[in-house]
Amino acid sequence: MLYPINAYDDHGQLKLNKMLWLALIFNAKALVIFIMAGVSRTQGGQLLELIYPLRETLYIGMVLGSPALLLMWLSGQRNSNNKVVHYLWQHGKKLLIAAYSIDFALQIYHLVFEVVK
Repeated sequence: MLYPINAYDDHGQLKLNKMLWLALIFNAKALVIFIMAGVSRTQGGQLLELIYPLRETLYIGMVLGSPALLLMWLSGQRNSNNKVVHYLWQHGKKLLIAAYSIDFALQIYHLVFEVVK
């Protein structure tokens, strides 16, 4: 499949799609919220309690968001000749699907848990 010349970056690799960046940021939403709470010192605890009433869900969300952060970092390292970087980048889709599946299962669990409560 041929792509137009503006679809490539300075290193000759395809540019990442904006939807991929949005999906990665969405997957790392717990980390983004944690950083936002840290920046707003006075209301950071209230923000975390509002969005994540159970502190364990925040920690689980941060762990599930770490593959997205890894892939964000690896997107800038794709031009190196490191075999580990290429291996992780090629298998990043599987990592994201696993993280989304676990996140989806946890969301269903919490919905059912709240209804029973």
